[in-house]
Amino acid sequence: MPASYVVALGLLGILTVLRFIQRGTLTNRMRTLLMDTKDPEAAKQKLHELFANEDAKETDRRAELWQRAQTDVGAAKMLRKLLQDYLKGYQLTRVHFVNSSDGDAISRALEEQRAETEQQLARVEALIQQFKR
Repeated sequence: MPASYVVALGLLGILTVLRFIQRGTLTNRMRTLLMDTKDPEAAKQKLHELFANEDAKETDRRAELWQRAQTDVGAAKMLRKLLQDYLKGYQLTRVHFVNSSDGDAISRALEEQRAETEQQLARVEALIQQFKR
């Protein structure tokens, strides 16, 4: 399995779980899939599909926030919080996969994603500063 795929799944899983923890909810569907002992492989596949759907929603949400952040300080602050959460997720993912067989490749991919997110965070901070003027 390519390291980038493992990173993406790991990060997506961690970010999704973090989001559910922040909201104080975990869907019954996710709970059922996490606890499935009858067919763990099928449950794992369905969980990956669920995460992929969540990722698509998150991508749409992020794009909408970027668009709104151009003229709305509240949206810019929400985007800043989201990007900060991503940075936390990268660190959690790194810790989780550091000893895996693809640890070096995963670390490099995470570092690239972290650097890109840091750049986006700087752009959002600049937007927020513009609103203060």
